[in-house]
Amino acid sequence: MKRMIRWLDKYFEEVILCTLLFILTTVMMTQIVLRFGFKIGIVWSEELCRYTFIYTAFFAIPYCIKRKSMLRVDMIVNKFPVRVRRVIELALEVVCLAFWAYIWYYSWFVLQQSLYDEQRSTTMGIGLYWVYGMPFFAFFFAVVRQIQSLYYTIKNFKKPPEEKSEELTFGAE
Repeated sequence: MKRMIRWLDKYFEEVILCTLLFILTTVMMTQIVLRFGFKIGIVWSEELCRYTFIYTAFFAIPYCIKRKSMLRVDMIVNKFPVRVRRVIELALEVVCLAFWAYIWYYSWFVLQQSLYDEQRSTTMGIGLYWVYGMPFFAFFFAVVRQIQSLYYTIKNFKKPPEEKSEELTFGAE
């Protein structure tokens, strides 16, 4: 069980992102070949590709948090001494956690509303709660990864900068 949890911790987002990108490219390539080679097309392919692209964008958020590759402008922060930089990094971790938790909280209401409306997609006929529910799950994982990142930052607060690794590996001690 512990091995499975570590595997999920390490590869969860990668598996989801790779699967979604595989579906996206396979369906789009099939659509291109059918449209230009055989003059026929798949009606639902563009809608499926749009949804997988949306899912990929949302699941890229926890993946970027895990890899410590969120977009930052740290030109000014790098001018400070190491101790001050670490305090600023800790404050940013807390602010990001509050931000992801806030968005996750309100994405719950979007999911509830989409379940209540029972709208269906145009060509595939699936419930739009599958699309509107994705932010709820993706932001949940973003909150989990941000908590891991905050833990990692606190744990390594006093270590020299060269000893810190770039990717989060929670529980790999």
